[in-house]
Amino acid sequence: MRTIHKVIGALFLVAVILATQIPTIETGAAPNSDFQIDKTKLVKYTGTATSVSIPDTIKTIGAEAFAGNTTLTSISIGKNVTEIEYGAFKDCSYLTNVSLPDSLITLGNAVFSNNTSLKKIILPKNLKTIGSGVFAGCDNLTKIEIAKENPNFVFDKNALYDKEKTILYCFTEGAKSTSYSMPDSVIDIDEYAFWGNDSLKEILFSTNLKEIPAFAFSNCRNLLAISIPYSVKSIDSKAFENCINLQKVMIPASVSYIHTTAFDGCSKLVISSDSGSVAHSFYETWKTTNNIEVTDGNEQNDTVIDSVGNIYIIGSNGKLEKVESGSNTATSSETNSALNDPSNVDYIPQSDPITTQEEGVLGKTMIVGSSAVVIMDSPQMKVIDNIATDEVYDDEDPDNITQITDKNTDITLPKEAIIDDYITNYAYYGDTDLYTYTIPSNITKIGDFAFARSNLKSINIPQSVTTIGYAAFYHCDNLTDISIPETVTWIEPSAFSHTGWLNSWESNTSASDFLIVGDGLLIAYKGNSKYVNLPDNIKTIAPACFLGHSEILGIMIPDSVTLIGKEAFKDCTSLQEIHGANKVVTIQDKAFENTKIK
Repeated sequence: MRTIHKVIGALFLVAVILATQIPTIETGAAPNSDFQIDKTKLVKYTGTATSVSIPDTIKTIGAEAFAGNTTLTSISIGKNVTEIEYGAFKDCSYLTNVSLPDSLITLGNAVFSNNTSLKKIILPKNLKTIGSGVFAGCDNLTKIEIAKENPNFVFDKNALYDKEKTILYCFTEGAKSTSYSMPDSVIDIDEYAFWGNDSLKEILFSTNLKEIPAFAFSNCRNLLAISIPYSVKSIDSKAFENCINLQKVMIPASVSYIHTTAFDGCSKLVISSDSGSVAHSFYETWKTTNNIEVTDGNEQNDTVIDSVGNIYIIGSNGKLEKVESGSNTATSSETNSALNDPSNVDYIPQSDPITTQEEGVLGKTMIVGSSAVVIMDSPQMKVIDNIATDEVYDDEDPDNITQITDKNTDITLPKEAIIDDYITNYAYYGDTDLYTYTIPSNITKIGDFAFARSNLKSINIPQSVTTIGYAAFYHCDNLTDISIPETVTWIEPSAFSHTGWLNSWESNTSASDFLIVGDGLLIAYKGNSKYVNLPDNIKTIAPACFLGHSEILGIMIPDSVTLIGKEAFKDCTSLQEIHGANKVVTIQDKAFENTKIK
């Protein structure tokens, strides 16, 4: 018995010694010794408390100060903290309660990323700046509340925006939404905005979106199909990385840059694009690199199948409509019709909308700029022009009759794509046999997309012309010789985009940074100066002329300028000074949108 007592006594002594050596999890406020502090900056937290209050002496929480802490469940940040740096609380997988002070102004990149237990957070009233990926990987975050006094942000339908909804910061995954329709006000998406969202199957993009940034949709593993709008110019690195169920991506010719890693890990990827476009070249290279064979039939198929076998039609802008449920992968006879829907022609068409004939379809619609355009093949239509008629076209041979008469007037309908003094929209769109063309001397206006994607090599615009429409010569790649007379006073955006003529000017280092044509019309700028002095011979700054030149801080506009076109300086995000401009009479819509002009 004495031996037993001795053993028990010895074990008790060992237990006491061990108890003093094994660290315990603290449940109260963290001691000061757990904080590594440099003046007013919290550099690192080394403790193991579940609940931590940051002292009021702290103004900055340093990068990764709490990163990877798996005991922390609640954090109260001191009332004088103004900035939280990169990844300060990332990978804190049990953090559920966060109290941000009103003093906070800046949240850095990835501050709360991969906090899988975080369900709700309140952004304080003085917060002004939010970095990229702040909530990326927060699988259960369902709600972001904005303090009533905060004028900078809004949370609506699971998405966090700036107040005007021009910037989309993130889309919360916790709501488990399968569909998201982006408002057309959105111009920019932050990097990592949708990162790791496993719920979304479809995303309908803003028609004003400028680019798809890096990692924006990485690891969206159930995303099925997307249609990139014509407004988008670039798709950056790993934008859709590991979207393993992404089956159909429609990319317009407006996209001039796609990073080589943009679709890494997308094993089911099929890209639909215009022949000769950047997207088409990218996809051909991508297929070769990934040893993937895709037939033309696959590329034209307008259906996708999700992970449980549901079949969807891909409609306009990537909208999905389920046509069959379950695991049966047989394609319904109805699923081949979506691409023949005349409403499913977005921006620049995937094929020539005029020459593609469809029984019973007289016209198709698309969006050009901010207008809806109806495209019709006029030689095949029975046009009466609101005039009471005695005769109509012969149904068997409509081309033989070119006149419709009423009792008083003979009218000759045009057989060419010219009406009176106007070359009509899409008149010679996609005409690969068109190498030369003489514009009649009575023409005053060249319509939207009039010669786009034709094989024109040169064009002499007569002095009768005053207006050149939107994308009139878009992607006339061989067009190197252009003569624009002084009578031209107005040119819409993208009129000469992707022409040899414009490309030559852009690459010519000895050429002026200002492309001035017609009657003092500035249509393009290629410089990179912070302060820009416009030449004195400019009368009009054309629409979208300086669009996206974020390096410009100030600009001098001479008194010769009387008109500033639509979106002329849009997204010149650093522009804060304008000098001169004393004779400007007209400033069109959104000319200075998203600048610092006050």
